Amino acid sequence: MAEVQQHSPAPGAGLILVTHLLETSVEYVQRLAESFALIAVIPVPYSLSAAAALELHQRGIPVRTVESITEIAPAVLAAARSHGGHMVVQEVGGYCAEITEDLAQAGVSAIVEDTNQGLWRYQAVADRRVPIYTIADSPLKRLEDRRVGDGVAHSVDALFRSELNRLVGNQTVGVLGYGGIGRYTAQGLKRMGARVHVYDLDPIASAGAATDGFEVHGRTRLLRSCNVIVGVSGHRSLTVADFELLNDDTVLASGSSKQVEFPVEDLDAGGRIERVSKYLAQIVLDGKHTWLLNEGRPVNFVHNSILGNTLDLVYTELFALTVAAAYGVQNGGPDGINRLPTDRQRNFAARWCHLYGGKNVLDTRRS
Repeated sequence: MAEVQQHSPAPGAGLILVTHLLETSVEYVQRLAESFALIAVIPVPYSLSAAAALELHQRGIPVRTVESITEIAPAVLAAARSHGGHMVVQEVGGYCAEITEDLAQAGVSAIVEDTNQGLWRYQAVADRRVPIYTIADSPLKRLEDRRVGDGVAHSVDALFRSELNRLVGNQTVGVLGYGGIGRYTAQGLKRMGARVHVYDLDPIASAGAATDGFEVHGRTRLLRSCNVIVGVSGHRSLTVADFELLNDDTVLASGSSKQVEFPVEDLDAGGRIERVSKYLAQIVLDGKHTWLLNEGRPVNFVHNSILGNTLDLVYTELFALTVAAAYGVQNGGPDGINRLPTDRQRNFAARWCHLYGGKNVLDTRRS
């Protein structure tokens, strides 16, 4: 990334950053601060490391924490209004999708989105008032799926050990969603000894799971036959009504953003959730007891989410796209959303292979 930063100077634009602020992201934020007028770093509350925030503070980088994800968009808008001038927002979940008109009036000229969840939210907005840029569906970003899936499987196992005094390898696990992350989550759990069943709404994805050696079932059968459910669909995979299908003592874990997989808010409003510890809660519904890990938020953020130098490749593309957004470079697709040109992605991949191809890709050093 250092080479891209050196050869792709930003045009003095302001930047508001919404991010998962973990120890692994500190150096990336530092790079952004060196190239942009970094107005504010707004961490997503459920993926905030106090140590990372303190380190950024000691480096003089402004971190504005919020209590809940509903406060992110207002915080971004307040930061934009306080700065004025030419600004870009880089974010990680589509939190600003509903306020693009307000951001445009405040001086924001572009929004850069990192995630599929966020991309879907911006695609659903008919009248986007500022250009949107994304790496969410980039082929380089897809290389991250293995690391995320491995991280989800690791964290499910670690939380089984620490919170439930069990081994996930002894369980029958249902994986809901067999996209990029779901595939590697299922493979990671299988390596741990779990018997893994898979359901995906897309028959092609289900066929892929069967080809990879997993048992593929209809959704109802999977929910009835598994005592662990891992949601990695990126959408709501369970409703309150589905709980009657679950076995008593079933454990729920999510590998998707926010609390999207399970109806946590509905259950909480009905007084159905009892917090047992920081990472474990119990749901009591219709005489059954169900365990919920990390309040239905992505379990991989409990353990730093992603490690290794694959991050360097993803951060490089994200940085380059943010610079392009600041300059107003347009490369719109059929959905009107801008992406980095394929030739630049290939160039980054070639350089990354030159630096890391002869090394273990889990090496955590940066270029």
